[in-house]
Amino acid sequence: MTFPEIVADPERYRQAATLPPSPPSGGPSPTGGPPASSTPPEGLASGAAGALRDVGEAVRRRRELAVEGFLRLADAAADGDLAPLHRFYDHAIALVRPKAAAWRTIWEGTVAEETRRTAGILDALERGDGAHLRRSALMESPPHDRWGMCGNLRAHDVAHPIVHTPEPS
Repeated sequence: MTFPEIVADPERYRQAATLPPSPPSGGPSPTGGPPASSTPPEGLASGAAGALRDVGEAVRRRRELAVEGFLRLADAAADGDLAPLHRFYDHAIALVRPKAAAWRTIWEGTVAEETRRTAGILDALERGDGAHLRRSALMESPPHDRWGMCGNLRAHDVAHPIVHTPEPS
């Protein structure tokens, strides 16, 4: 099973990109789900099925498919053939389109909201008002390890930081 074959079918790509629900040991899932099954999900191509028995192997396999696919797309583009890249874009859009509304909600509550807040601070600074500095605090987001699309990530939950607020003087 090659990357172009997997990505050509959005459902097959979704299946190949899904991590197993629990560890390969057969123990309980970290999310409290049922023990791991030794059988891969229905309809998963045999080449990717074996890789999905172990989370680490699944992640490595996905990374290998991504690199293989990128190299094929780059080679085709270097030869002047952009059709494979355009097909890849079309399939990628089909995969993420259902998530766009949820992403917009996240963006509105984070990036867009922070941009508006920053604009207000800049307006205040232009007036010589630095009151926002009195509302500042030290925040941290300790790292935690988790699986990502292509490997183990050291992630930081910046949406839920630990706030170290100074004592009022």
